[in-house]
Amino acid sequence: MSPTQIKRLSLKKNKDLFLVGKKFYGTHFTVIFVPAPSTGFATLVSKKIAKLAVNRNKIRRRVAYLLRKNAASLTSGNYLLLPKNTVLKSQFSEISSDLSTLIDRISKSLGV
Repeated sequence: MSPTQIKRLSLKKNKDLFLVGKKFYGTHFTVIFVPAPSTGFATLVSKKIAKLAVNRNKIRRRVAYLLRKNAASLTSGNYLLLPKNTVLKSQFSEISSDLSTLIDRISKSLGV
């Protein structure tokens, strides 16, 4: 899958991700996954995680970059990423390895 085929999702239109999706827990993220014909993602960063909008947007940009970088290993479906408090204090390499581990775990649970 090419990085251009991954689209950002609107949480207003995809409220069912919380109800229907399967949750996967990592050190820095909780990922909610719903199988779908196309691949999309949304990142939900609350003010509880990062008070400043600058930091919330930094987390969103990092997640978007990592998903584009790992586009080949993504299973088609909708991903909702919920960062934890540790994501701002962690190195980029730690965040990257945690997210790639979660993506691999999602693929293995679906038997792909």
